[in-house]
This record gives sequence, C-alpha cells and structure tokens, in this order.
Amino acid sequence: MFADLDDARYVYRLGSHGLSLIDAATWAVRWTTAIPIPRSFGAAGLSGLTPRFFHGYTEIVAGSPGESVDGPQGGDPPVTLPDQVVTAVDARGKVVQSCTIRPAAQDPVLLPRTGIVLLPGDPGQLAPGLVAYSTATGARLWQAPGDLSVTSADTVYVSTVAPRPGVAAYDAASGRRLWSDQLQGATLITDLAVINGIVYAQQPDAHGTHVEVIAIRARDGVRMWRWPWWLTEESVPPQIIGVNPGAVLLLPPAQIRGTYFQTAQLIGVADGRLLVSASIGNYGSNDAWHSWPAVLGQHPAIVVAQSSGQAFIITTAGGFSLLATAGGFPPRVDAGGNGGLSAVARLGAEVGTSAAAVLPRCNRRARSL
Repeated sequence: MFADLDDARYVYRLGSHGLSLIDAATWAVRWTTAIPIPRSFGAAGLSGLTPRFFHGYTEIVAGSPGESVDGPQGGDPPVTLPDQVVTAVDARGKVVQSCTIRPAAQDPVLLPRTGIVLLPGDPGQLAPGLVAYSTATGARLWQAPGDLSVTSADTVYVSTVAPRPGVAAYDAASGRRLWSDQLQGATLITDLAVINGIVYAQQPDAHGTHVEVIAIRARDGVRMWRWPWWLTEESVPPQIIGVNPGAVLLLPPAQIRGTYFQTAQLIGVADGRLLVSASIGNYGSNDAWHSWPAVLGQHPAIVVAQSSGQAFIITTAGGFSLLATAGGFPPRVDAGGNGGLSAVARLGAEVGTSAAAVLPRCNRRARSL
C-alpha cells in the first residue's frame, strides 16, 4: 500500500493487476487501471515498484537499468532491460500519458503538463545533468548541466558543480534558468529535495565532521538557513521528511552497524530553529524511512516507518509527542516542541546517471489534468 501525503483519504495498491485507488475509510476500491509494461519487464515486476506522486497525477516507471523481476535470480548477474515504460495516471484513474524509453534509463521523470520527459545526461561528463525531450516528437529540447536533480511543480532543480558547488532552477517547459545560488565550500552536494516550496541541499564539510542542511526558497532562490547534522564514525547524513509547511523532520537513515541511539530532529522551516529532538533508538535495519498522514483519535499525526516494519508516530495532541508502534528501543523525547503538525510533503524524483538513452516514444497525447 502507498499513500500520497497530499491526500490522506486514499491509499494506492500496485501489482500485476495494475494501479488501484482504495478509500482509506471504507477500504472500497474506487478504480483500477492497467499499467503499460515492456515485455522485458514482466507483469510480476509491478508489485515491486513504488509509485511517485506529483500534483494531479501518479507516475509509475516499469523497467530500469537494474534486473527484471521475471529474469535471472540468485547469483546471476543483473539484467539490463532494453526498454522501459513511464506512465502518468490522473486522480480519476485515467492514463494521462505513457512513454517508452530505449534503453531503460535511471529514474526518468514524465511531466505531462509541459509535454516533457526528463532523462539523465551523458554519464561520461563530470556533471552529466539531465536532458529534456518532447513527448510529442521525441526531439531533444534542452539540457541542464549538474550532478543531482529533483523535479517539483514543473520546475527542475539541479546541483551544480562549476565554478563552485551550488543549486540552480530551470523552467521545465523552456529550459530557461530561473535562478542559481553558489554555496560556500568546495564539497559537492550529496542530496537534493524539494518539500513544500523549499529546496533542501545537503553539503558535507571538508573534514567529514558534519553535513550542512541548506534551505533555499524554491520560487526565487533566496537562501534561508543552514543546519549542521553532526556525524559520528557510524552515522550518515539525514533523510528529510516534510511534516507541514512550517516544519521538517531530519531522520537518521537506518544504520548499518553500531548500537548507539539515533536522533530525530524537528526543524522550523521559517528560521531553521530546532523545535524538538527525540532519540528513536537503534532499529537495526538498512531501510529508508517513508511517511504518510494518519489520524490518532481526533488529532492529525504522521506515521514514519521502514519497509521492514519499524515505525513510530508523531502526533500533535497536547504538543509534540513520539510513540513507538513497532520494533526498536522505546523512543524518548528530549525537548518540548510546538504542536499543530500535519503531514504534507512532496519529494521530487532524483535523476541519476545511466547510459545515454535514445529519443523517447510516447504512445498517447497528454490528457487535460
């Protein structure tokens, strides 16, 4: 089951049957839509995919440069798929557009409103960036140099490399650069996300003692604040989850080794102030965190969990509180914080590097969203 954090009324199920929308209150299936898949991928592979939620539509990418679910297993080498299909489905269960990409690329992003599909650039370059292709003609429209990229609301944000590391924003339809910001320091940005109108860039310091979480206003590139995430020998940079437009949660990705207590930090978006920190214990797995909205009693809450079953709940009843629901050590709240939290977040899709793809072929004109 998957949830779009912008709409807590429904959950989604993805499998060989296709994509289904389920009413979270009654568990009634509202609609089911078949998802186009390449023959090389196999229908069984759909159950292992994670849909990506954009404003007004859901995106499913069937096929990747990795191995096919229906292909060799066990110790056999990965199978590079010859093609993939990326599909956008609207809130009514209608396929807005689907595109076939040959060969399969790493994390393609389909933007049906602007008639664009974004693919990784040349992996032989220091900053391969990404390339925008027309979904109508397959023509190459524009290219942006950079290392990482993330897409939100038809704007593309990339981490730049030269002359200094930084962040730049581009209009997805035209490729026009909207703004750019060169950051302090010479180390490259290691993570980029857009949550509730704020770009969050993570930049390690030169000595490996901490990572700077840098908040930049998405609409105009104004730098808002920097927050240090201190590293130990066994710790890694944080995963950022949106809580509401006023707060973000910095979570330690599941550790690989060690028994130390991990700390979650709730940061105010406006000023970068620490609202509350909580030790959440050693959950002992290697999964990423996922989150979705919930209601605890009559109070809004956010569930944060790993696919292995470790989870905790943030609720706003009487202020910030953290409740363990599965696995790990009991969490402990270390500082009081403000209430009024609700769960809305939207992370863009990071585009990695892969072999250069040929022109995409889109078999359907985009419907009006």
